[in-house]
Amino acid sequence: MKKILYWLSIVGSICSSLGIGIFTFFIGNNENSNLTNSILFIAIIILIISTIYLSLLAIRKTQIITEQERLINGYKVVHADRNKNSTSIARTALRSIDVFAGDLTWLEKDLSVYSELIRTKNIAVRILTDNQTASVIPQAKAAGIEFKLYPNSQKAPLIASLFDRNSDSEARILVINKRSLRPNEKGDNYNYWFK
Repeated sequence: MKKILYWLSIVGSICSSLGIGIFTFFIGNNENSNLTNSILFIAIIILIISTIYLSLLAIRKTQIITEQERLINGYKVVHADRNKNSTSIARTALRSIDVFAGDLTWLEKDLSVYSELIRTKNIAVRILTDNQTASVIPQAKAAGIEFKLYPNSQKAPLIASLFDRNSDSEARILVINKRSLRPNEKGDNYNYWFK
């Protein structure tokens, strides 16, 4: 799709250039017909405007496709941006959010968004965790978040969020993989996959 849009903008640019050339040729060779010159001039202007519009449309479509590919293929998020990415995706929930969490160190930053979703959109939020003693749990329970523990004190095998689980057409999942850093890398990186 991106290639089609790219070639469409190139073809439009070539057509505009040809149109200007044809117009110039006819004006130079056909000075007696003002009507012909006016019609050609209007046609060239329409062609140029159409080309500009199609080029802008192609650029916009490419940006939309790139964002969709980023969400489908996954993308790297540095720790400083984890909160912004997770909460922006959480805001897309329509009915429910089920979080398969680990130690809940992230919840203090995200709690205001989950509280807002519960209060304003009546979203059901459930969190499965391996940390029953996290200091944020009482405040989160007061906001309406339901907590469950992994059985037999197991550690969370995965960090993920499931949105709108009971809807075949609306269900989405965000999987977060905390990845190891290379020796020369800094920070704490996560890989996000959203589908």
